[in-house]
Amino acid sequence: MSAFWLFSGGALGSVVAVVHAVLGQRLILRQVSGLSAVGKRVLLAVFHLSSLYWALAGLLMMWLALAAPKEHVRPLGIVVMVIYLSRAIGNFWATRGRHFGWVLLTVCGALVGAGVFGLTRG
Repeated sequence: MSAFWLFSGGALGSVVAVVHAVLGQRLILRQVSGLSAVGKRVLLAVFHLSSLYWALAGLLMMWLALAAPKEHVRPLGIVVMVIYLSRAIGNFWATRGRHFGWVLLTVCGALVGAGVFGLTRG
């Protein structure tokens, strides 16, 4: 395990989540029309819950890097890595690669993977 990579992946993931929530609310969600009130609430919930989950996953990685018992690092790190990478694949597929979020999420997943599987800073 490399705490540097885990912490870096978690920090970047948390920043991406906050930027996603703020910019998404300002640039996309305010302009949505054609949905019922319920539809808008569902869209807002799904959009912001994904940001919340990414941020919490990032905070979990930072905690794993700094204070977690060693036996928790690999299983939790793998779960977070899969979350970031599967979301990157989904983003790439849904936008046909035209949204840069898939790149950022891939980097987050790769950093977490490097931490989990022991890549050392060189």
